Amino acid sequence: MNKVSLGTSTEIQRIVNKIYATGQITRADQQGLTSLIFSDQVLGLKECQQISEIITRLHRGWLRVVD
Repeated sequence: MNKVSLGTSTEIQRIVNKIYATGQITRADQQGLTSLIFSDQVLGLKECQQISEIITRLHRGWLRVVD
């Protein structure tokens, strides 16, 4: 297994920033995060925390899901 790459970290940060800025998550955002989670890259603590925060915000209704 590989450590988290700069590209993976940057891509997760870009998606997370977009989600926070708009207050919504699109199908493309969801697919992007899912593909990064299930890639052969090992995610770092920061990336795991960011993804966990997105899930928490979804469960609490703080994010709107759009297509």
